[in-house]
Amino acid sequence: MGLAIFGQSVRINAQAAATASLPPTPHAKQIHVKHVLVIGQTKGFEHDSISTAMAAIYNMGKESGLWDTTLRTDTELLTTKRTWKRTQRISTYFDLLVFASTTGELEMDASQRRT
Repeated sequence: MGLAIFGQSVRINAQAAATASLPPTPHAKQIHVKHVLVIGQTKGFEHDSISTAMAAIYNMGKESGLWDTTLRTDTELLTTKRTWKRTQRISTYFDLLVFASTTGELEMDASQRRT
């Protein structure tokens, strides 16, 4: 393909011309993946919707890439002690705690309830 610039004939590579007409690529925005803990423990009546709710939260996080999900049917991870992953407190690792239709009195001590 020829292009006349100030009376001169200049050959332009078609690929270079296409690339030159595109705007610069935007800077990739770094996303901090959030950590979500979902608890579905029941002490008494168990709703049929619990597993559906837990799966929905897991799937939305996986599909969007915005959060990872830890699913539990007990409250064992709820602690302020430095036992989980040895160095991290549960309250500093997870960004969100979801109770999925829990029923009855859950087995939590005072420190777990403060978390």
